[in-house]
Amino acid sequence: MDPGRVSSNQTIEVPELPFGYKFHPTSSEVVLYYLVPKVKGEPLPSGYVKDLDVYKFDPHQIPLNESKYSREDEAYFFAPVQEEEILQGEGNLTRATPNGYWKSYEKNIPIYARDGSYIGYKNKLVFYDGKDLSNGVKTDWKLVEYRTNFRLNGNLERLMVCKINLNAKAEEIPDEVDEAILGDNESVESENNNVS
Repeated sequence: MDPGRVSSNQTIEVPELPFGYKFHPTSSEVVLYYLVPKVKGEPLPSGYVKDLDVYKFDPHQIPLNESKYSREDEAYFFAPVQEEEILQGEGNLTRATPNGYWKSYEKNIPIYARDGSYIGYKNKLVFYDGKDLSNGVKTDWKLVEYRTNFRLNGNLERLMVCKINLNAKAEEIPDEVDEAILGDNESVESENNNVS
């Protein structure tokens, strides 16, 4: 591990999977199979989502690629819901880190279960270097906060799942769309455009 990076300090045994499998749950799967069971204190289906207060670190300090089943430069973490959610400007959500901040570019996106029921929402943020909110330098780091509307003993959840990635294109592809299919269609289209 690089110096200056935080270690998740969690060694949970994960079963071996066949070649080609990657941990890439849909938004509803994150909420239903990871976040809600964690809030309820129930067992989780795997150890791929670890505990880490991601806002205490700059993104380059956070451990990515710790599992051979992770997508490149991507990781999921359980993080506490931030008590101080700073709103700035036209309602943009920001989260401070030691040397920068995360700023929302989409927020309160509804998450639905397969049966159409509303189960939560997500916020998408991008990281800016620098502490000055008006002069921060935008980076390629992206973060998605997954939140649930589940209540335990009448209280709103105090935990969220954060997906962090360096690849700016990773979250632009809808959760339920297969990247391999998109890649095949794009190559067919480019071949068709070249045949004239």
